[in-house]
Amino acid sequence: YQRLPVIQIAELGGVHAVSLVLVAVNCALAGGLTLRWRGAVAGAAAVGAVLAATVGFGAWRLAQPLPEPGPTIAIVQPSIEQPLKFEPAHAEETLAIHLALTRRTAEERPDLVVWPETAVPTVLRRDRGLVATLAGLAGEIGAPLVVGSIDVEGQAIRNAAFLVTRDGLAGRYDKIHLVPFGEFVPLSEVIGFVRGWAEFIADLEPGSHAAVFPGPPAPFGVVICYEGIFPDLYREFVRNGARVMINMTNDAWFGRTSGPEQHLGMYPLRAVEHRTAVVRAANTGVSAFIAPTGQIVRRHGLFNRGVLVDRVPLREGVTLFTRLGDWVAWSAMGLAAASLGAAARGRARCSAS
Repeated sequence: YQRLPVIQIAELGGVHAVSLVLVAVNCALAGGLTLRWRGAVAGAAAVGAVLAATVGFGAWRLAQPLPEPGPTIAIVQPSIEQPLKFEPAHAEETLAIHLALTRRTAEERPDLVVWPETAVPTVLRRDRGLVATLAGLAGEIGAPLVVGSIDVEGQAIRNAAFLVTRDGLAGRYDKIHLVPFGEFVPLSEVIGFVRGWAEFIADLEPGSHAAVFPGPPAPFGVVICYEGIFPDLYREFVRNGARVMINMTNDAWFGRTSGPEQHLGMYPLRAVEHRTAVVRAANTGVSAFIAPTGQIVRRHGLFNRGVLVDRVPLREGVTLFTRLGDWVAWSAMGLAAASLGAAARGRARCSAS
């Protein structure tokens, strides 16, 4: 994801187009060791042309002017360690940290403030006092808030993102792709007993559709936690009209391992696929602003408490990947199936003769 000239082809065929180039290069190297020289040279020449076209397209695309900076968005990174995150005795302090950091953004005059996943230490819709507090805060700083909270509706418990304006709750998105063995147990009728193995395994209900918030400041979509690793789901938000994308997450589970950095590395590909800026608010990090080119323009380090503020360009056009989706992957599967069929017919003819 750090090789910007290479990943620009994600605009054409998604992350699978980048994978295709990587696999092709490695196949050419393997062919140089295993094939006769004519085949090795032919393979190297073909892959060289593909690689040159990829890097050439990337260099040309990166030379294009970026869209004009748009609304100012602020990210809050509270850095609440996981054992304290849902500790009732720590709830008041957790909320105070979020409120204080949000007030710090006021001098930057943001158009939107983003909190991380499940930042609210209570069930927001059932806490009228907190809703009033957040609405008052939105009025105080002159900007709506996007906050993460557990939501309860009847018997259903969901991981949700709420838009809070000075008038109160203005919209909600429920997480669709839940984390197996973290937020639900797959095949629970058969292996439901695993819930007793770890107290952190929840039993959440998934959301049903990729809801796009109309704004302000512009239509935006929210992917929660690891939802951003699914290109097809992410694409739904863009096709539904999102002009900027937000990722709110809590990677405190992974401590100081490589997990938070690896998770961050998914989003430059999503940005390039749709030429859409990404605003990432992570509880303990790594929070970041990612440009439509996939460049991480600003970031807040792991376990650092603070805020990030930047102006974000809004999506202007529609890429080939936005229109066609995973056409590269489906084409590769079709070609592989046709090749296997041709090889099988060839062997059958040889056997018959």
